[in-house]
Amino acid sequence: MEHLTQRDIKALNDCIRKIYSDLEMQSLPTTIISATSKVIPSDIAAIQDLDTRKGAVTTVSINAQFEAVDALNRYIYDHPTLSLLFIGKVKPHPFRDDIERALLRNRLQLNEANKISDMLTNSQFRSLALFNEWHRPNGIEYQLGMPLLHSKDFLTGISFNRGKVDFSEEERLILNILGHHIRQAFKNAEVIGRIREDKTGIGTMLMDGKAKDLPIEYMKFLGITLREAEILYWTAQGKTNAEISIILNISLNTVKTHLAHIYQKLGVENRVAAARLVIEKEAHHGNILA
Repeated sequence: MEHLTQRDIKALNDCIRKIYSDLEMQSLPTTIISATSKVIPSDIAAIQDLDTRKGAVTTVSINAQFEAVDALNRYIYDHPTLSLLFIGKVKPHPFRDDIERALLRNRLQLNEANKISDMLTNSQFRSLALFNEWHRPNGIEYQLGMPLLHSKDFLTGISFNRGKVDFSEEERLILNILGHHIRQAFKNAEVIGRIREDKTGIGTMLMDGKAKDLPIEYMKFLGITLREAEILYWTAQGKTNAEISIILNISLNTVKTHLAHIYQKLGVENRVAAARLVIEKEAHHGNILA
C-alpha cells in the first residue's frame, strides 16, 4: 500500500496552505497550479474547463506552453475519462469496453485521481488520434488527472503530464488528498466574491470584524447573537479557537460552545458553509433591512 514520507507530508501541508492563501477566483487557478506542481512534478500541469455543450476545452491556467491546441479539442472524445463522463455528448471511445472493465478491475472512481495508463494499454493509447495529434507533439506519454468541479454544462479538471516516467501511486494519493482542498478553495473564493459584491454591506461588515454594526433585525433574522456573529467572523478569518478566546477575552470552552450553537442554528457543518448561508439568506431576504 502506498504511503507518504514525512518529507511528502510537509510538502503537502505547504501546498495546502498556499492553495488556501488565495481567495481571489481569478488568480486561484494559477496559485493551485504553482503549488501543486511542487508536489507532483510534471512537464505540463493545467487546470482546464470543458464546455460539455460544445465539447471544447479552454485552458484556465498552465505552467508551460503546449502545441496543437486545436487537436486537443478535435479529439477530446479519445480521452478515456472524459469519454465516460460525457457519454452521449461526445463520440464513443473506440476502447470503451476495455476502459469500463479496467475501471471495475482496478476499483477506480471517475471523480478521483486517475491515470490514462489505468485504463488503456500503451499500444491502445498510442493508436489514438489524441495521442498522435496532441500528446506526441508535446512529448507527453503519461497523464494523471482529476475532475474538480462538475456542473450541467461545464467540467473543470486538473491534469499533470510528463514524458518519461509514469505517475506513482504516492502521487495519485497526493492528488486525491489535494482534490478535496482544491474544491474547498474554489468554494471559499466564491463565497468571498459574493461577500464583496454584497451591496448591503452585510458581508463586508462581517469580513471587517464589525459585527457590532449589523442591524439587530438582521441578527434576529439569522437567529444568532452578537457574540456568535463575532466568533463566526474570526473563525472565517482562519483563527483557531484558542486565538478567538484571546481576542474576545472569553474561555476556550465558551468559544467551542458558541461555534456548536452557530453551526446548529445555521444548519451547517463548517465555517465556509456558514458564511455562504449568511450571504444566501441575505440575498433572499434583503427586505428585512429596508
